[in-house]
Amino acid sequence: MHKPLLSSQAPVLMLAIIGAGMVSAAHAGDLQLQLRHGQPHGIRHTAIAMETASVWERALGTWQARLTPAFELAQWSATVARGASSLGALAVLRLSPGEGAWRPFVEAGLGIAAFSNTQIGSRNIGSGFQFTEQLGAGLEWNGKFSLGWRYTHYSNAGLRKPNDGLDAHTLLIGYRF
Repeated sequence: MHKPLLSSQAPVLMLAIIGAGMVSAAHAGDLQLQLRHGQPHGIRHTAIAMETASVWERALGTWQARLTPAFELAQWSATVARGASSLGALAVLRLSPGEGAWRPFVEAGLGIAAFSNTQIGSRNIGSGFQFTEQLGAGLEWNGKFSLGWRYTHYSNAGLRKPNDGLDAHTLLIGYRF
């Protein structure tokens, strides 16, 4: 059995890291908090995520592209077996119309995540270190609120066997400060 990357003290450490990120991002004036929830493979996935100020923006006709760092703290709960906690960091590319009170968006993200357990429900993810890819779509309104869907895939890319990976479809609710 492989030793997990995160210890039993991981939730406290994760909250401290995310809290420090929130303080630095709040100074940038563009912080979005998201709550996400889904239940893939009989495993409940609940997360809080934070997106900071964009590091790159470009106008594409009437649309706008933004590249944003994001951090996620998640809890994976299985009804039959052990669950896990995870901490991830991503780069998210979002496309949306440049103007309007109601703005649809599409997004894609790439990143990494650390998991506290390698056995989550019936899935054996092989290692605590995982790569993550995300695709999503939704609606943002009044420049503050967002509601959307996100598909996320976690895998160790074959670095360690087994590599069952995890797929999650989640609903998200967001608020921008």
